[in-house]
Amino acid sequence: MTPMFNGRRPFIFFIESLKERDTSRFNIKVFEDHMQAHYLIRAMSKYLEKMDKYVRQRLRMCMIHKHPTVKKVYGMCYKWNIEFFVRIGLIPSKWWFYYKMWGTYTIEKYVEYHMHRNKVDMEQRIQKFKELGIAFYTKKRLKKMDDSLSR
Repeated sequence: MTPMFNGRRPFIFFIESLKERDTSRFNIKVFEDHMQAHYLIRAMSKYLEKMDKYVRQRLRMCMIHKHPTVKKVYGMCYKWNIEFFVRIGLIPSKWWFYYKMWGTYTIEKYVEYHMHRNKVDMEQRIQKFKELGIAFYTKKRLKKMDDSLSR
């Protein structure tokens, strides 16, 4: 868990309020209530994901010793990805939120899902370039990739 939220866990109150809402005095149809809860859960998970991304970006910035810049940090996303941060013990708050809600969502499933999404997003980006008639892997880009991997 990120240090700034360790011990506070604001999303636990959110989960408790959703459970209380299910047994509340409101007479709303079950489907409508489910859809409203779905939107709230989705919004909360997006907020937690943004927070996790920010924390990982700041940690990458701290781990680059020689003149850290945002461009260098973005370039290190392949090396210091979600899997790396999970292995060193940084627990993502989005995973913790889902784990507290359902109890069966493992950290391995979370990492696997995000690694799969990264691959799918990259494939879609390459496909979009192909549709526009632009070569994605140019000589200049391949040279940059080789230079970054040789460091």
